Amino acid sequence: QIIDAARTATGNRVNRGSSMNEVQQAVQQAESAAAKGVDELYTAARESGIAGVPIDQAKLFVGNLNIALSSFIVEDMPKVSKLLAEANSISKIKDGSVRIDAMEKWRQRIIRNRAPDGDRAQQAALNTMKKQYDQFRDAMFDSDMITGDPSTVTKWKQATKAFSEYAKTFNEDRVIRDLVNKEATPEEMRSWLFNSSALGLKAESGRVISKIKAIVGEDSPQMTALRQDALLDI
Repeated sequence: QIIDAARTATGNRVNRGSSMNEVQQAVQQAESAAAKGVDELYTAARESGIAGVPIDQAKLFVGNLNIALSSFIVEDMPKVSKLLAEANSISKIKDGSVRIDAMEKWRQRIIRNRAPDGDRAQQAALNTMKKQYDQFRDAMFDSDMITGDPSTVTKWKQATKAFSEYAKTFNEDRVIRDLVNKEATPEEMRSWLFNSSALGLKAESGRVISKIKAIVGEDSPQMTALRQDALLDI
């Protein structure tokens, strides 16, 4: 009776991982659509004109960034060292402003240059850099200190906010990144979410599944299939 009930609840499926392909495809499609939307907002911002950060404020950011990284051994962190050197080059500018476009590209390089797996210290330093920049940039927008035509500044604010939301959704969690970027068998994908333990769920599975739900929709066919797949471990 228990087996029959499980078959009914899972749509008569008995193979673990059979939901993974459709879940991955849905996540990849959502990521592609979100990335396209961000690109369009950045294109609109660049086409509308130039917006910048006053050089004195940019230098203040660089100073605070170095202070925030002072507890890390930066010289042993090649990715952090390179990005910090790029930021420190701002100190050589005497007057004017730093284009927000250039600073946003620097932030995107932080996202792309993740530390190798297991290098928690360097990844923590990279996260610190991103956090420092995000706080600085948001403060600049909120206090109306971004220079440029008001309509241009508004477009840049929309673009930067959209990219932050995109990065938070698709880049911060390893499982979500793997679903977007890696080719894997259904069994491999399932192992990212579920254990072979009696309960079946990893400690972090609930958090990851919540993210997937937010991406594909709570009532989507993919979430229904994922819930059914989880039942196969009961």
